[in-house]
Amino acid sequence: MNRFCKFILLSLLLFVFTDIGTVNAEEGFAVPIEDRERLLNLGFSNEELDIMDEEIYNLNKEIVGEIVASDTKYFKIIEVLEDDVSTLNGNTDNAQLSELQQVIELDKETYFKEIEYDRLDNSLITPFGYIPGKTTTSYRTLNTFISKIQEGKKYRIHTSTQWHKMPAHRKIDVIGTSINSAFWAPVPKSQQGQQAWTTGNSCPPITSSRTQSYNSSSSSWKHGPSGYTLSIDLPNNVIKNTVCGSSTVKSLLSFAYFDVTRLANTKQLDAYGKYLHQETSVQINPSITFAPASFGVAGSQATKFTSTTNHARLTY
Repeated sequence: MNRFCKFILLSLLLFVFTDIGTVNAEEGFAVPIEDRERLLNLGFSNEELDIMDEEIYNLNKEIVGEIVASDTKYFKIIEVLEDDVSTLNGNTDNAQLSELQQVIELDKETYFKEIEYDRLDNSLITPFGYIPGKTTTSYRTLNTFISKIQEGKKYRIHTSTQWHKMPAHRKIDVIGTSINSAFWAPVPKSQQGQQAWTTGNSCPPITSSRTQSYNSSSSSWKHGPSGYTLSIDLPNNVIKNTVCGSSTVKSLLSFAYFDVTRLANTKQLDAYGKYLHQETSVQINPSITFAPASFGVAGSQATKFTSTTNHARLTY
């Protein structure tokens, strides 16, 4: 092999091995190790701290709190595939669509066992209602935390969701938390949120991280007497004719939080976490409605979303 050929071969090897890695969305920022425990007590998970941007960190770097209540739920969602949703959405009552779409709550052990089975061989899982070629199964958790803030006599309400298997439909979803507006009120301008995801390319083999932050002035927030909701646009896979140009979303998480203060004498604080996932072939903008201790979408949109909820309660 002549010297020129050796140079070309060496250059190709260097390209392959140096191009395998992770591209971080916030390459220049990482939460200081000494701050992680304090931020965990405000309801952030380790995964959320790993992707936290500097703006959200700065807003929380002086706040000290303690988690006083929490609730985590584990869900399996059976979704109708895109082509069939388009067909079924033409029905005025959407009865068939409602029968096929299911939200199933699992215990923690079963949840992670099914995910592992699915990674090894998805034919091992045949959930009730699953129809090969017409439906697909996704998995996500829903977490809600109540933290007591040391100063200001406030509480922090924090709800997050993490997809462990990506959903078939990725349009505009809604995440939020509700409180009893007869006794509690959201603190204005205290809301913050973030969405983070990783994408994988097979050629070259690169994993990239991306984040989208939503500060208190973002138009994605909706406010009612019972809390805040955040509308988030889920990222899609990028499919191109060339293998090297395609990328797949591998992981996805989002969180939304705000502070609350007491309006009237009470010995209880309830935080109702909710995540609304859009199940449509044509994207719609969620029309949010609020109730004394809940939120949802307008009645005309109700069949377009699947809902998962949890409930954290503090009594003192």
